[in-house]
Amino acid sequence: REGSQRPNLGSSVHTAPSTPEASRSSAGGAQRGPTRAAGRRTRALGIAVVATSAAARIAAAARDPCRLCGSGPGAPNTMREVISIHIGNAGIVAGGACWELFCLEHGIQPDGSMKNDVVEACAEDTAFRSFFAETAAGGVGDGIMMGDGAGDSGAAAGGAGGAVDDGGETTYRPRAVLIDTDPHTLDGVRTGARRRLFHPDSLVAGNEDACGNFARGHYTVGAEIVDVALDRIRAQVEACTSPQGFLIYSALGGGTGSGLGSLLLERMSVEYGGKTRVAFSVFPTDEASLSVLEPYSAVLGAHKHLELTDADFVLDNGALRGIARRSLDVERPTHGLVNGIVAATVSSLTASMRFDGALNVDLAEFQTNLVPYPRIHFLLTSYAPLLPFGRCTYAAPTVPEITNTCFEPSAMLARCDPRHGKYMACCLMYRGD
Repeated sequence: REGSQRPNLGSSVHTAPSTPEASRSSAGGAQRGPTRAAGRRTRALGIAVVATSAAARIAAAARDPCRLCGSGPGAPNTMREVISIHIGNAGIVAGGACWELFCLEHGIQPDGSMKNDVVEACAEDTAFRSFFAETAAGGVGDGIMMGDGAGDSGAAAGGAGGAVDDGGETTYRPRAVLIDTDPHTLDGVRTGARRRLFHPDSLVAGNEDACGNFARGHYTVGAEIVDVALDRIRAQVEACTSPQGFLIYSALGGGTGSGLGSLLLERMSVEYGGKTRVAFSVFPTDEASLSVLEPYSAVLGAHKHLELTDADFVLDNGALRGIARRSLDVERPTHGLVNGIVAATVSSLTASMRFDGALNVDLAEFQTNLVPYPRIHFLLTSYAPLLPFGRCTYAAPTVPEITNTCFEPSAMLARCDPRHGKYMACCLMYRGD
C-alpha cells in the first residue's frame, strides 16, 4: 500500500494549489486542509530525496558497472581465495597432479620458491595468490596452525598457507588441506619430490584405512579425525582475506572419499554455509573395480553430495582410461596419465581465477550459470584437444574443430552420451597457449 501511494504524493507537489481557498477545497475542509497539504509536501520531499539518491547510484553504476559486483577496474583489488580439500587416496593423488601443473604454470619450484624470471611478472599478475599463499622473507606464515591431532606431524612455525625455508626467501604454499584415514598415502607426500611444497600442518592422517566402506569412513575411523580436519580448514579460512569457496577432490567409490567426505561436507555446510562448495567426484567403473563395496559407497556418497555441494563435476575412471587409449594412443594407461587428464581439465576450469584477465570466473558463477535447480548440479565435463606427444608439434587444430570435439561423446570425462538428452546449460572455456 505504501508503494502505491508514493506516485500520488509525488504528483501532489507539482500540482498543489497555491491559494488557501484552493487548498481548503481540494482537501475537503477548512480545518485540516493546510495540515494535510503540509504533510503531503513533507513526505513528498523525503520521497524526492530518496529517488534522487537512488537515481544517482544508478547513474554511477551505469558509468562503472564494476561497483555493483566488486570487481573490475573500478573496484579495489580484493583477492578471492579458493581452498582445496583433498580427501582419500584418489583425491590426494589427483590433487598432487593438479598442484604439480599449477606450479609449472606459475613458475613455482617444488620447494615453494619462485623462479627468478617470473618474479617481476608476478608483481603485476597476483591472481595466482588465490590458490597460493605467500610468506614474506624472514617471517612466519600468515596464520597459526592447530597441532596435536591424529596423524599430526607436529606444530610447525609457519602459516596456514605458507612457510619460510631455511634460506629465508619468499615461498608459496598451496591453500590446501590433505586428509586421509590411511597414513601411508600422506607418508608418500611427506617423502615425495614435492615434500617441501605443502605445509606439514596441512596434512591430516588417521591411523587405519576405511577399507572402501562408507560406514567406516563416516561413523568410525573418519569420525576420529574430522575435528582435526575442520581445525586445519578453519585455519586456512582465517588466513584468507576474502575466501570465496572450496574445491573438494574425492572418489565416491572409496570409504574415505565417500564416508569421511560426506561427514566433512555436513560439518562444513553448518560452519561455512554461505561459501560455494564445488566438488570433483570420481565415480567407480566396472573395468577396474577394487572392491565389491564401490557401488554401495558411491550411491551413499552421491546422495550426500546431492544435498551438500553446490556444483559437482562428474569424472569416471572408465571414461578417463578410454580417452587415454583413443586420444593418446596408450594401450595400458597408468594412474599418472589418467590423473594428468584430470589435472589438465581442472587447470582449464580454474585458469580464469588464477590469471588476471577481463573475464574472471569465480566459483559462484559456475553455480549461477550451470545449475538450473539446486539438486540438478552434477555437471558433465569434456576436454579438447588431447594429442599424443609425437603429434603435438605437427597438429594445429582450429577453433571449430576443438569446439566440435568438446561435444563428442568420446571426449566426455564420464560415460554419458549427451545426444540422448537435452542441454539445459553449457559453458565453453577457451584457453590460449
